[in-house]
Amino acid sequence: SAWWHNSVGLGIIRRIKREVPRHFRRNNHNPEFLRFVRLKDPLQPRMMGMDWILAMSKWMFEMEERPACRIPVWLAQGAQDQTVDWRYNIEFIRRKFRLQTLLMLEEGSHQLINERADIRAALTGLIPAFLHAHSSKTYY
Repeated sequence: SAWWHNSVGLGIIRRIKREVPRHFRRNNHNPEFLRFVRLKDPLQPRMMGMDWILAMSKWMFEMEERPACRIPVWLAQGAQDQTVDWRYNIEFIRRKFRLQTLLMLEEGSHQLINERADIRAALTGLIPAFLHAHSSKTYY
């Protein structure tokens, strides 16, 4: 487990550092997009603030504690995603929401919408179909 998943590790690190370096990983198969994110995207911080990491940790805990809801979910997931624990996340979504569709993209990684065109093409029908199917329904 990463140190920021561990409350003891997080407590120690936050007393020593206000921020930690961000590591850019190859999280899709689109080299142009990866180059842009790493070198030119002004919205991509080079350092991760401990406040952000603490907020993410708190949010993760709170999401686990929330009751399930009836919101329908269509999930597209890359089988090569190494950014998140997607196996855990799929089970989490099944517990908390109504998982209606699970599209597993064997060659997909983390940022599916920014993938190579051939991988991204699998999403082009999924998103409009989901929005059209649920545009007039209320689930709360």
